[in-house]
Amino acid sequence: MNATIYSKNIIYFLKCAELKSISKAAKELHISQSALSMAIKRLEEELGFALFSRGRGLGALKLTDSAVRLAEHLKGQKSSVSDLLKEPGSQPNSLKIAAIQYVTRKFLLPALEETDLLDETRVFTVRSAKALEAINSDRIDMAFVLSHSKPLRDPRYCIEIKDETVGIVGLKSKFPQIAKAKSPEELKDLPVIVGDRIRDDWYDSLNDYQRAYYIEDHFSARALILGGYAVAPFQLDYFTVEELKLLAVSKFKIPSTGWKLYAILNRHSAESNLQKCREIVASIKDMVD
Repeated sequence: MNATIYSKNIIYFLKCAELKSISKAAKELHISQSALSMAIKRLEEELGFALFSRGRGLGALKLTDSAVRLAEHLKGQKSSVSDLLKEPGSQPNSLKIAAIQYVTRKFLLPALEETDLLDETRVFTVRSAKALEAINSDRIDMAFVLSHSKPLRDPRYCIEIKDETVGIVGLKSKFPQIAKAKSPEELKDLPVIVGDRIRDDWYDSLNDYQRAYYIEDHFSARALILGGYAVAPFQLDYFTVEELKLLAVSKFKIPSTGWKLYAILNRHSAESNLQKCREIVASIKDMVD
């Protein structure tokens, strides 16, 4: 059994399952149909099975047997992230942790497995602002936040992350030159997306791009990249296997520096949960040392 994980894509799936229509669900969720379809496709690949049998016309969206079981399980768990974070009293013996998707995938889940805490943990993949809101209102036991700033609370729970590198990615059919480029300077005429991982300490050549757009939301950036609207320094594990086949990736890499991961513990949580949180933090520190 794995940790119970709640993410935006799960909420999207449940809305599609409820309305039996991508278009109707997209309208209620206030996102485009293409963005919703990509989210469902990504969730299907992560789960390893199809969620819908698609037919023609509105109302033709039919859940697969696996999707029916998944929806029943999630509804039983009250899978709405917003609702769960408003219920501090639900499942008092479980550990509640919130983190952005990158931290969850790369650090938190391996740490939970290492500490044998997978079965009793509920993980919420939410934006940092939502995680901070939840920890400040005593809804969760621990929140993970990536930041350049000073420690938010206790410096003992600041985890120094090693420098990472990312490549420039873009739609292969629109920007084939990416794969042949030997430096960022060769791509400066292309429209480029920069986000929360782009800082002054990146290559100075990024400042020379003629068209640069700042977008914090990774999901929106993915949609623009896959739509052929722009290129971006991006980690490849944000894309599905099928999506990667459509992308060109630069051979050169750009370093990201200065990031720190802060684990914010809820001082009002039960001492037993706080001890588990400390074990998780220690496990993550071992990973990055």
